[in-house]
Amino acid sequence: MTPEEHPEVSSWLNSLTGNPRYINFLTHNTSIGVWLSLSRLFWPHFKEVQGCVLWEGFYNPDNFQMWHRELNGDPQSLEATINRLRMWDIIDCEDSPADNAALDSIADSLRNCWDAALREKYPNIDFSVVVIATEDGPIVSFARR
Repeated sequence: MTPEEHPEVSSWLNSLTGNPRYINFLTHNTSIGVWLSLSRLFWPHFKEVQGCVLWEGFYNPDNFQMWHRELNGDPQSLEATINRLRMWDIIDCEDSPADNAALDSIADSLRNCWDAALREKYPNIDFSVVVIATEDGPIVSFARR
């Protein structure tokens, strides 16, 4: 899905004269704080903890220790369990065809960005970065192979 295909963006663009584009929508509707937060989401930082590579955005020491005990310290299982971003947890949207398509598109972009960020930061580790389709919406996840 392109930004112009989403009803919110399309409606805004159609209300203007000239040749506005989706970047104009962002310029008029997004603060620098939102831009900065989005940049970190799409190009994340990672944290190494007890042999695991974890997404810094969701790392919580207590949660990690609980899963570490539960999964017997297995790095691949820990990464696959902890490094999950449920799109519906961070994006407030409707259960509509347009919003569902938008979530899928955003998840695909995140997967591609996270894959590139992991390859750059950890060139000697083979990660699997996936989008998992669920009834509630997409989940972006990564773990070593």
